[in-house]
Amino acid sequence: MEFRNLLKELLQTEYINAAFIVDRDGYPIAQQTRRDLNTDETLAIQIGAVQGAIDCLGSQLNLGDGRQFMLEFTGGIVMFASLTPELLLAVIAAPSATLGLFRTFFSNFLLRLSKEMNSYEKVEG
Repeated sequence: MEFRNLLKELLQTEYINAAFIVDRDGYPIAQQTRRDLNTDETLAIQIGAVQGAIDCLGSQLNLGDGRQFMLEFTGGIVMFASLTPELLLAVIAAPSATLGLFRTFFSNFLLRLSKEMNSYEKVEG
């Protein structure tokens, strides 16, 4: 499956600035960013660490692993989701994005991505 092309589609949405898929160890699998967004090699590790912290919180609260979560910063919004037990998705939106609209857009993208991953696994397996 070509994650890079799927992430590239995300950036066609005006308020999306970046999208990343990383594994839980912080290894980058795919990424797409706008030219004006500065990223370095530690970002994938930080995304994995955030997911780890969320999972620890879920365990402490007896709620299980985190599946999706949103963080709102003064400079933008980040949505995270577990794609598989090993893969994480992070999408960064501009501060101008409407929270509800971004949440709906993100959920629809996850549904589409899940369907494509399932059809890919059937062909692969």
